Amino acid sequence: MFWKICPVCHKAFESRGRHHIYCSAHCRKAHHKVVYYDKNRTVDWQNNDEVQGKKVIRHFVCKKCHKVVVVTDKKDRRQKFCCPHCEKLYWKHPEKYRVEELLYKSV
Repeated sequence: MFWKICPVCHKAFESRGRHHIYCSAHCRKAHHKVVYYDKNRTVDWQNNDEVQGKKVIRHFVCKKCHKVVVVTDKKDRRQKFCCPHCEKLYWKHPEKYRVEELLYKSV
């Protein structure tokens, strides 16, 4: 048994082996969120000035027009389409765009 100090809550704990770093699963998950999800990533998306220096939550390619969409606001719920117009056109003629999707993915 080893005595270690948790890097998150700074409490001393007795680990069951040398590979244990955190005192609990809660501290492990909290540290994981800070390290992996709260990174401020520098972005150079097609020299877009409104995205520069902001935290990128997700990015995707619009299913209809194939533009790269970068989401920087937590309230922005877009995941497949860049705008309501593209979504409406896609669902109006889905078979047309599904063939284009397959061609776009194969390139």
